Amino acid sequence: MKLKFRQNHIIIAMLFLLMATPISAAKKGIIVKGDQSIYDATKKLVNTEESVVKGCRKFEYIKDKILMRTTFLDLNWPKQNQHVKLRSNPKVVDEKEYLKILYQYNFFDNFTYKQGCFRNEIKQFSLALSKNKTKVVRIDKVTNLMWNEHYSDKLTLDEAKRILSSLNKENYLSYNDWRMPTLEEIASLYTDSGHVFRHSKVSAWVSDEFPDKDLHWVGGVRYNSSFVEPFETIKGNKVKIQKLKLLMVRNQPPPYPIPPSDFDEKDGLCEHWEQYNADQKLIRKPDSPEWPDNINSIKLRSTPIKYLNRSMTDFQIKEDTIKIDKGSLEYELSQIGFNFLYADVQCFKNYYIDVNADVLVDLATNLMWQKGSSRTISEYKHITKKEEYIIQLNKDNFNGFNDWRIPTTPEVSSLIEGTNYGKYKIHLNKLFNPNYTSFHVSDKFSYSDNLSREKEISVSAGKRRGIGLSQHRGKLIENIKAVRTLTAEEVQSYCQQKGVTCQ
Repeated sequence: MKLKFRQNHIIIAMLFLLMATPISAAKKGIIVKGDQSIYDATKKLVNTEESVVKGCRKFEYIKDKILMRTTFLDLNWPKQNQHVKLRSNPKVVDEKEYLKILYQYNFFDNFTYKQGCFRNEIKQFSLALSKNKTKVVRIDKVTNLMWNEHYSDKLTLDEAKRILSSLNKENYLSYNDWRMPTLEEIASLYTDSGHVFRHSKVSAWVSDEFPDKDLHWVGGVRYNSSFVEPFETIKGNKVKIQKLKLLMVRNQPPPYPIPPSDFDEKDGLCEHWEQYNADQKLIRKPDSPEWPDNINSIKLRSTPIKYLNRSMTDFQIKEDTIKIDKGSLEYELSQIGFNFLYADVQCFKNYYIDVNADVLVDLATNLMWQKGSSRTISEYKHITKKEEYIIQLNKDNFNGFNDWRIPTTPEVSSLIEGTNYGKYKIHLNKLFNPNYTSFHVSDKFSYSDNLSREKEISVSAGKRRGIGLSQHRGKLIENIKAVRTLTAEEVQSYCQQKGVTCQ
């Protein structure tokens, strides 16, 4: 009885203590709901006819899915929608004002205005960050805005403001007018199939304020929409300050002061090519020939090397900064056009010839590849080491040749495509055997000259982004897709077969 009495007193005391403890109350976020009367009363600043919206949706779908875009890329887009000037000065905005913003420009909002569709024209540009570094920024030619996501982790609103001020004082990327976007500006980035900047996964601060000082406007990337979220949130008895991403923007009217990078038109054509080869159900236009008249092949490094003091554990770089470090793997691949290590994929165009059931030829690199690999060809599955596999291939005179070798990292990387296909999203052409998509290479990696720390390298074509590099130590079963370099006579023979001129 004494124990029960004591427990009751303890519970009462705890309740009294909690009641006496001041808890700073933070309001929950507000999801703005649509309003038909406001929609009817709002003057539309862009063409919102049903046919225009449908054309915008079709354009966005095909662009986002990287399907054949030869038919819908040139959909008619009204002149009043091609160049739109958005408010850049921050102000206090309530729910009704935000609804007017959506309705005026036909912006999409996942909770409020799902029928909205705003068609951007995003181009990528490379700016000098320092002597040895460049930064990829994006310019929307419809709104004439330059966008740049800050590389730091999530920030409080005050931290974001301080960083912006500091960057402008430093003349960041040669500009001193960076700012946080207004609601109009950040809402222009959302579509019904996701944020136009695919790598953005977090919410970002907006410069506009909300009438209730306990709340602040933010752009909710995770919901593909704009919405109101509390500036402070309660966690237990403590107030946890909200931390979000800093998405920077500035006005950039034409003429643009910097040349566009190689990401533009060339990549689009290459993606068409890859998608066509990955899915024969897609039909090309008669004026889109499958093979060009001329092919300028590139020579890839075939001699193995060892990369020293380069961290290869994670190439999912959080920022778009490209480190120009000669001798590094990043530099080597970027120089020959394989920029899939960074935020955006630069497409490399292969010219495959299906030779037979065992091999194919790529006239873009003048290499002959095995369609399968050491783990998919039944008579070689028992071999676990790459050197032994190559010795056996040459001993067997595989496909009539005895000069097979282990490919280098650049050679295997040349096979990776931006287009994925099939159930497992394989970033290889359908001519290859898709059962295994991670291949070991002849290159090595070490943090130092100490051979005991030397590691093997594998290149994967099965990752979500299309490439993954990793190191291995200890016992493992190595998977090799053997390669050989074509002789000059073979190159000319294959080129004549396809009716093209090879250089």
